[in-house]
Amino acid sequence: MIENKNKFSIGGELFELNWRFWGFVLVLLLSAAALYLYPVGEYQGYVDPFYSPTVLVLPFVALFRLSCYAYRKDYYRHVFKHPMACLNDDRMDSSKRVYSGETGFFSLNNFHRYFFYIGLALLPFFYYDFYVSMFYTSGFFIFRLGSIIILANALLLTFWTLSCHAFRHLIGGYADCYSCLSGGNTRKKIYNGQSWLNLYHEQFAFISLLVVVAVDLYIRALMAGWPVDFTFLRIAI
Repeated sequence: MIENKNKFSIGGELFELNWRFWGFVLVLLLSAAALYLYPVGEYQGYVDPFYSPTVLVLPFVALFRLSCYAYRKDYYRHVFKHPMACLNDDRMDSSKRVYSGETGFFSLNNFHRYFFYIGLALLPFFYYDFYVSMFYTSGFFIFRLGSIIILANALLLTFWTLSCHAFRHLIGGYADCYSCLSGGNTRKKIYNGQSWLNLYHEQFAFISLLVVVAVDLYIRALMAGWPVDFTFLRIAI
């Protein structure tokens, strides 16, 4: 019996399917298989995001996502059923259970801020891929549909990374008194701006993942000979 679009019942027990988490697991497995079995690399100036420098640090990129609060909430609540929320009987979890969040194996999640630094360091490479897509032919500036898709991928990864809770802490989340800090007013404005971005962190986490896959499939389609690319502007320089 279907309870709602994400919940279903088997034998009277209610289950909830979390598309974001299991979608990420599926993408992770398929991407690893594709990287090994069907490498694509670069095609006419288009660099597959899985073959940008991310391929050199792919395990850390995967850990950055897995330790992200958006995904962490998913597997805590929907896979392991604990912790569901705060240790409070009124919040779907028993206050008698020992907290199992960032403990044992999951203490690895405490390194999320360090994985964040790796993710942040990779962002310029995705913009460089956008640049290469327009200047890959010597003497010409070429603006194509693929360039727009690659730019969209870079921007969404940027929004997801900069909306991260680790970045929120880094730019001022730790501060108790902004007026006590040098440039406190400016830092408070930056923090408030990032706080607004942070409201959409989960959405950016899911959409950016889908777009990374879309860019990969787009380049693979071009390599297969599909006529899905269009040139909007071509200028001799």
